[in-house]
Amino acid sequence: MNKVHVNTLNKLIFSDHKNYTLKEVQQIRKQFYVTNSHSVVTTEKDAVKLSRFKREFDDIEIFYLKINLCMDDEESFKQYLINKLKNAS
Repeated sequence: MNKVHVNTLNKLIFSDHKNYTLKEVQQIRKQFYVTNSHSVVTTEKDAVKLSRFKREFDDIEIFYLKINLCMDDEESFKQYLINKLKNAS
């Protein structure tokens, strides 16, 4: 696997569970061109949401990060959730 240097100085931060508007997509495009960026990096979830703006991103490469959740003690967490669900009934 090749190592790639990613400059993260040019960034836009949006809230979680974001439903992007055309205005925000235009903001991303503007930031991309003003900072002479080479690509956009986002989460997999947001890449799916941004895919509906294909025309606006037709000349911009979008890469996404696949995020996996790992727990140190998964069994204890499962038991905690089961107990919470039982007590909520």
